[in-house]
Amino acid sequence: MREERIPESRLSYLIGIIVNSFALYVIQKVPEWNIVFITGQYGLVQNVLATAVIVQIAGGVILIVLRTRVMHYLLHVVFSFVSIYAVFRMITVFPFDFAVIGIPVLETVLKILLIISLAAAFIGLVSNMFKLRVVLRENRRR
Repeated sequence: MREERIPESRLSYLIGIIVNSFALYVIQKVPEWNIVFITGQYGLVQNVLATAVIVQIAGGVILIVLRTRVMHYLLHVVFSFVSIYAVFRMITVFPFDFAVIGIPVLETVLKILLIISLAAAFIGLVSNMFKLRVVLRENRRR
């Protein structure tokens, strides 16, 4: 018996690939744009951010081809891990200085948003690990 396919459409993965490709372009171009509130520390997170986005793109391509529940949840566990690391690096390095544009409160706001993102990624990790375990058990019973 074949494994059930996941409900997400190939179109949703394709849209994710397109959006992430644009994000990758932005991540790579930021140093050239000389944005005043981006500090020299950006180089310390740029490769981590780019890697996280590349993993998302590669995962999207895989999920277009292999749309099984096991692959879906496994890749979402991987996505969560790389997201946690990328957001953690953004928090610890924090390559922004909003005081130069006269809005220093944005630093606090962005740090809070990053912490919320970190918590959400961790919740996603736990949720997808649980779902993967359930699907693997179901497959073993078949």
